[in-house]
Amino acid sequence: MDRIKVSIAVGERDREQCMRSALSHDVRFEPLQIDPNNAVDLFFRLERECWVDGNLHMELKRPEDFVKSVLSGHLMDQTLSIRESGYNGCTVILGDLGDIQAAIKESSKLRAGKYLRGAELGQAISSTHLRCKSFRKRSFLNGVPVFWKGDDSGFFDSDDQWKDILDLAADYLTDGDMLGFRMRPADNDREVAAASMLKKGIGSDSMRILLKEYTLAFVPRGIYARPIEDLEGWGPKRCKQIEPMIRMCYR
Repeated sequence: MDRIKVSIAVGERDREQCMRSALSHDVRFEPLQIDPNNAVDLFFRLERECWVDGNLHMELKRPEDFVKSVLSGHLMDQTLSIRESGYNGCTVILGDLGDIQAAIKESSKLRAGKYLRGAELGQAISSTHLRCKSFRKRSFLNGVPVFWKGDDSGFFDSDDQWKDILDLAADYLTDGDMLGFRMRPADNDREVAAASMLKKGIGSDSMRILLKEYTLAFVPRGIYARPIEDLEGWGPKRCKQIEPMIRMCYR
């Protein structure tokens, strides 16, 4: 099984200990590395047979840091940097909604060098809350979602947020596909259905026309491909089903 590489930025001692503890019995990941070149707090990388299958850039924020970095614009810069890298990315707040709300209230108390009270404080809290909420929506639209413990994403439902972080990374890099929800076509439409999922923007009608002249086939991905009977999980029955579709054509 290909294991996911994970590295953490320098100077994250407390988080480093938490991550090492979470990784200690998780066979999906390699041991944690400290990387002074990390552009983000946590960097996950999956390599399969000499090619990179995916990267995940992750920023970690305490609730008070999240609020401050939203207001200062720092988190916007980090979010846009992740987006421009071309890889998957997200921000994880190390706390729940109550912690975030407490941080919003605390950060709103002092404005322009004076402590706010009463209606002024209420207005400042409301303004900060709306700004953080708006940031989360826009971050989502930029492909860099913001998560926290107990949010509505379904990723952070357990008591151990560090374990949830690892599950999230593994889903991003290994199981974050939609094949489990694929359509269940009739036998005579299986080839059309499979071809329709190959390329974005080419539907079943176009593929049906193409398949009148061409057929789907499996060819070696690299300079060498092992016989299918040597692959994990491929027994005689499966091999017999797929053998007619294999073309040993090397380019």
